[in-house]
Amino acid sequence: MTYPNPSTGIFTIDTNGVVIHAIQLQDITGKSITELKWKMESNCVTIDISDKPSGIYFLRLISDGHAGTKRIVVAR
Repeated sequence: MTYPNPSTGIFTIDTNGVVIHAIQLQDITGKSITELKWKMESNCVTIDISDKPSGIYFLRLISDGHAGTKRIVVAR
C-alpha cells in the first residue's frame, strides 16, 4: 500500500512485512527517474519526490523473486 495518493510528493510505502530490495521510480513515459537499493527490514518506508514535477509516476517494488508496480500521483 502506498499513501497518501495523490500527494505533494512525500509517500509512505507499507510493505506488509515483505523485504524490499529496490524501488525504481519511472515517469509516465517509462523513463527511469531514480532507483533506490537497500535491504529494507521495516514495514514502512517514506520516499520524497517533492522535487519532481506534478504528474503520474510508477513505483516498481522489487523483492526476492517478485516485483510489483504502483501508480502514484504528484499533485500540487
